[in-house]
Amino acid sequence: MNVWLRISIGIILLAWVGLRLPSAEIPISDYYRPEMWLRRVVVDRTEFTPDRLERRFRQFLLQGQGAAKLVQLRVFVDREDVLANCQCMTDINYVAWRGQFEEYRNRIAPTAELTIIGHSAVMRIRDLKGRVHIKVLQGNHPLRITADDCVAEAIHVHPDVFRRPQHPRPETEPDLTFYLVAERPLTTSCAETATRGLHRALQVERIAVNVRTDAWFIDGQFPIIYSFQENLNPPSQDAHRRASEIGCWATPGSVRCSGGDQPK
Repeated sequence: MNVWLRISIGIILLAWVGLRLPSAEIPISDYYRPEMWLRRVVVDRTEFTPDRLERRFRQFLLQGQGAAKLVQLRVFVDREDVLANCQCMTDINYVAWRGQFEEYRNRIAPTAELTIIGHSAVMRIRDLKGRVHIKVLQGNHPLRITADDCVAEAIHVHPDVFRRPQHPRPETEPDLTFYLVAERPLTTSCAETATRGLHRALQVERIAVNVRTDAWFIDGQFPIIYSFQENLNPPSQDAHRRASEIGCWATPGSVRCSGGDQPK
């Protein structure tokens, strides 16, 4: 082949690859433990489309897969959005949460999230127009538990980002805290099954799991609102109080659950 033809083909290929690679991103935070790697970045609004985000996530899969038990990449279009959805309280009641929700509901930030467990990965996107997109990119949905007695999905994972490196975690604290939405009716058996499935998949020492049949968790470790939902009609205080919620704790060989008002 003529040398100039080979050079021309090379230039064309480089240009094609350059067009396909995601544009620059601004890293905001990197939290790493063997249990979880959580990376937050900001990109330009022109990059915040489902197609371009999927391309970015698929490229990150090559880097992130296997880097920790659970890997998440979260993408925003504004630095201020990174913590805008945070309840940021150790203890919060319905009245305080509802006040935060009413302030936030009309300016929910565009957010995208890639979650990887093992060889499975899913992306969740709230786009610039508030539309929600969810797509499994590899394997099965890594945060969805399906069993004979239970169908549930983890919608939020909270790592202890304030623990100092190399400091042992107290036995009363979990490695990760999960918030799950289960199909009705919510039973203790379902909560136990979902907790056991997550613990087995992650193979970490301890996890805490909170389960409801809706996404309206009121907890200082949970966002003001789950970003990847389109229903913005929260329950009343009385309805929220009456709704069943179960909390579980898993260690190797043991799952304990409490709360709820449904039989096993």
